[in-house]
Amino acid sequence: MSVAELKRQAKKLGPADTLHLAAYLKHLARRKDPAYLASLDTTWNAMEAGDKISLSEFRKINARLKKSGV
Repeated sequence: MSVAELKRQAKKLGPADTLHLAAYLKHLARRKDPAYLASLDTTWNAMEAGDKISLSEFRKINARLKKSGV
């Protein structure tokens, strides 16, 4: 599939799918970048060490962000 075909298909996506695709493509573009890989490792290690939030806390943060327009 060509880039032009991908662009045409992307225009047909809804907002949520467009956002998901953008995040995925950004990930693909950075997947071999040593700094990006190191940041993923740092985040993983922090979560493994207990740096997490509960689902209810996530929902509160998410609601505040949506309300602020982010």
